[in-house]
Amino acid sequence: MFDFNNAEMAKEKLKELVNKNVPKMSLDKLLKIDRFTYLKFYIDKATESEIREANTYFNKYCAYGYNNGKDIFSNEECTFYWGLKHGEMITDDNGLARRYYHYIKLGGREHKIELLLQYHPDCYEIEE
Repeated sequence: MFDFNNAEMAKEKLKELVNKNVPKMSLDKLLKIDRFTYLKFYIDKATESEIREANTYFNKYCAYGYNNGKDIFSNEECTFYWGLKHGEMITDDNGLARRYYHYIKLGGREHKIELLLQYHPDCYEIEE
């Protein structure tokens, strides 16, 4: 079991994950998920700025399905409960948050994307 209270374990695992070059989520990857192919219509109408902002937003997360959906730190299947922050779920195994609700603007319209994504290793910092 992964223990975030063990600073050395956390540093080593984060270093390992950064060196793995974990793939990041993107609009292109989102469109490969059947239930989101409808967004192609809005992407075709989107400004370059909207596309850039949406990709910047999604790059904070691991690609959907990475590690077969298992937690990137513990390598375990997780169960979740809703956290206090809107749209975030917390894992039962190590308490890390994952985001379920995502809001992006494409083609002048805001879209609510319901997809459970893990934060990318680039988003974590270990304080010394």
